[in-house]
Amino acid sequence: MNTFPHRSISLHFLLYSFFLATIALFFSPQTISAKEKANLAIAKEGDSKISWNPLGGYSFLGKGQNLLAEGTQDALRRLNKGRYAEERGKKKSALRAYKKVFNKYPQSIFAPEAHYRSAQIYLSQRKDIEAFDDYYVILRGYPKYGDFDTLLGDSFNIANDLINGKGQATMWGLIHIPKRRSGIIRFEMFIQAAPYSDYSALALMKIAKGHIDKKHYALAIEALDRLINAYPNSLVTSDAYLELAASYLKLVDGPLYDQGSTKEAITYFEDFLALFPDNPDIKRAEDGHSESKELLAQSRYEIALFYDKKHHNYVAAKVLYNDAITISPNSKTAEEARERLKTVEPKVAEQEALRAKQLEERREELKNPITKKKRFFGLF
Repeated sequence: MNTFPHRSISLHFLLYSFFLATIALFFSPQTISAKEKANLAIAKEGDSKISWNPLGGYSFLGKGQNLLAEGTQDALRRLNKGRYAEERGKKKSALRAYKKVFNKYPQSIFAPEAHYRSAQIYLSQRKDIEAFDDYYVILRGYPKYGDFDTLLGDSFNIANDLINGKGQATMWGLIHIPKRRSGIIRFEMFIQAAPYSDYSALALMKIAKGHIDKKHYALAIEALDRLINAYPNSLVTSDAYLELAASYLKLVDGPLYDQGSTKEAITYFEDFLALFPDNPDIKRAEDGHSESKELLAQSRYEIALFYDKKHHNYVAAKVLYNDAITISPNSKTAEEARERLKTVEPKVAEQEALRAKQLEERREELKNPITKKKRFFGLF
């Protein structure tokens, strides 16, 4: 029977982690449709460039699109209609026109431009989620459109604003609703769009910090573990080791609870100290390492007290007191364990002597068994 309380990560955390990791693929309002995926091979936006002139509208040069192709003229007409509406400040009309372009003609050279213009309108309206989703479609479906790195940086900044609680939504103009969870989701989408980008490791760190702010340490651990394994050479990897160790430590409620997470924290603090000895945060790692070992030593000490005072099993208590001293020899717990050992060791000697005596008596009994006289019918 387990006498001591045990703390475990709830199924809720695991399910929520899976939800965040997959939400971008299945529930984004503007994820790429099957039709788009099938037709994107036709569009060669990298071979053609479109330009805007207020006098003549949009035009393009290159071999990627035939102006006489079916639907191309209509897509161009709608794109121009949207841009002229946007220039006149009619944003709703512009958004409707742009939406018709990329929904009806996703293979067109004009589709990514329609997404981009929509994103600019949403940003002007502080609708960061909608703006990000348009950027996401461009990054996933039209990677040769425009300056990819600039689009990536803009997308990162939008997600960062969301996770920091900026661009809040309001209900009836009274209740402000932070969008931090949406920021986490958008950073997950960002990583899907550019998994090998220099930004992706930082995106995972932002996701982890978002979970830490909400005290969702199990989810933070999942994100930090992904960062360390996927981006071992990133500039933020050292920070990930520290945050991972600290998050594991947060999962432990005290010395009487399961110490599996404490052991994990010790491991990651030690990894940090070994891998990054010149890091400016070395003092924080050393302090965290000491704190973790002190907590583990306290756990051993508390269990030792249990065997010592409740069960009078002084042999087990002695082993655990010594464990506490070995784990954190310079701690206050180690001092207390040494004091308890002064009391326990004589009792251990007594118990061992008694046990030895009992074993010797048992051996003698086996050598000289006493034969009892049989009784017949209970009379003799």
